[in-house]
Amino acid sequence: MSRIDHIDDLRAFEAVARMGSLSAAAREVGVALSVLSKRLARLEAAVGERLAERSTRALRLTPAGESFLGPCRDALTAFDVLEDRGDAPLRGRIRLSASVAFSQRRIAPCLPTFLNAHPGVTVELIATEQRVDLVREGVDLALRQGPVSEVGERLVGDAHLLVASPTYLAQHGTPKVPEDLDAHRCLTVGRPAPRIWALQDGTRQADARIHPVLTGTDGETAHAAALAGGGIAMKSVWDVMEDLVEGRLVHVLPGWHTGGREVRALLPSDRRPRLVRRLLKHLRDELAPLARHPLLEGG
Repeated sequence: MSRIDHIDDLRAFEAVARMGSLSAAAREVGVALSVLSKRLARLEAAVGERLAERSTRALRLTPAGESFLGPCRDALTAFDVLEDRGDAPLRGRIRLSASVAFSQRRIAPCLPTFLNAHPGVTVELIATEQRVDLVREGVDLALRQGPVSEVGERLVGDAHLLVASPTYLAQHGTPKVPEDLDAHRCLTVGRPAPRIWALQDGTRQADARIHPVLTGTDGETAHAAALAGGGIAMKSVWDVMEDLVEGRLVHVLPGWHTGGREVRALLPSDRRPRLVRRLLKHLRDELAPLARHPLLEGG
């Protein structure tokens, strides 16, 4: 084995192994396909063995490549640690995925300060309700909201609350207990439309029967309809926090919520590139004050 002089060659190989495609790996590291191919060839020359078998349709690691992948990742992790101790400017592109509402209300407002501090960085924010395949779609970081899970890194707690506009409540009355929801106009998300809202209040639990009058494929539909007086919606506290504070929406059945929810960060591999680590820290710092908001129950 010859001396390996370029850390970028190791990054190219690690991306190829993770993405399973030269073109996808090139997009991942932000270089032309020809550049990535040269880096992989240079690494193979230094190692003295072919690390990947590539064809027009598929790519797979050779036995030598499989053996080399672990030490390669260890070396990159060590380099990342050293890099974090320095003050070299951040550079590169990061693809970030989150739900539509979370992207609009929480992520997009956090990004300008990060981008202003690191002018060599660009971010592609993929706002979608779909669970993207991080590897196949070249996503560096996905933020997902849902029940407490061991998958991914916990960023902040979350909870779903019931909300309605003052106009709706003035016309239809305010439910006092979960069973009252059976007589109300409810705004839901999902296919098929849910018929039960599972709620909890401390140790108490209730499966409230509901009759949806409007069901959307994303949470923004229910949010907009609730603001317009269309009915009662179950919304993440992050989505409606400002609406509650400013009186556009009212918290219905205070104390009752879904609980046991959180926002987690998922990465396509165990490796955490410097740019991803820095952005994660920035988002955690930006979201920390919200996590202490008194409206965040059960998170």
